[in-house]
Amino acid sequence: IFIYKKGKKKIEKAGGAMNNSWTEERRKQLEFLLREDFSILEIAEVLGVSHATIYNELKKHLSVEEYSKKRFRKYSAERAMNKEIDLMKKKLKGE
Repeated sequence: IFIYKKGKKKIEKAGGAMNNSWTEERRKQLEFLLREDFSILEIAEVLGVSHATIYNELKKHLSVEEYSKKRFRKYSAERAMNKEIDLMKKKLKGE
């Protein structure tokens, strides 16, 4: 859970120990914070991960053009989850 205050950008870290796994909830938080113009460093602090972890997630789930032009607001939690599901299905099939 985090607290958001527009204007002053008051943010509070999610409680508990965090790791680098990308759950649906964490991806939704990332998407929300990006659309609210939080910086990558602020988002990393809120989610309890390094800024490199945020950049890796963005690079993995944005197009090359979106990432290279820093169109991070294009990130979609739903698209990221669907891509992960497709990758898992391929691994299970041995592709």
